[in-house]
Amino acid sequence: MDETRRPVDVLIVDDVVENRLQLETLLTSADRNFLLAGTGEEALELIADHDFAVVLLDVHLPGMSGFDVAERMRAEPRTVHVPILFISAVKQQPHHVFVGYELGAVDYVLRPFDAHILRSKIAILCDLWVQRHLIEEQNALLQKQMGEIKTLRGLIAVCAVCHRIRDDQGLWERCMIYVARHTEAEFTHAICESCQKEVYPDL
Repeated sequence: MDETRRPVDVLIVDDVVENRLQLETLLTSADRNFLLAGTGEEALELIADHDFAVVLLDVHLPGMSGFDVAERMRAEPRTVHVPILFISAVKQQPHHVFVGYELGAVDYVLRPFDAHILRSKIAILCDLWVQRHLIEEQNALLQKQMGEIKTLRGLIAVCAVCHRIRDDQGLWERCMIYVARHTEAEFTHAICESCQKEVYPDL
């Protein structure tokens, strides 16, 4: 992991403390920061304050169910694309699985689950989060750089005698000053062959 990057946030929501700790221990990694919630209400409070790479969400929560939490997340533009992975200890019901996927879940996992498979899925989702944010940062930097670039377009009026350039206000400026004001170019000094022969004929 890049030492300058903070760990990605992962949310585990389960009303059973042992289940939360089991998942945290199983999925622990130096590049992840785990937050835990025991109710749907607690989960929504954390989701409002963090940008989670993935939410592991127990279906059967007291009061607000995991499905209710997912529905609230999908109703908010900021969290509509946050990956949700439902976890259930109840015997698989086709209707529950259907509802889970209808709410935008990336997967529906049943206990007991395969630890290796679950770790792989979480690793992929965390990597995708990192890549997405890298792309967003690069795009923001590119937009900033593009905004700083100045270009010259159209016809430029140049004096046929002194070679000064007429600016937008009708004033005549030296070429170097005009170019410096309208571009990001920097100048270095040299001498062309014709001027060298005229000014420094002995060189």
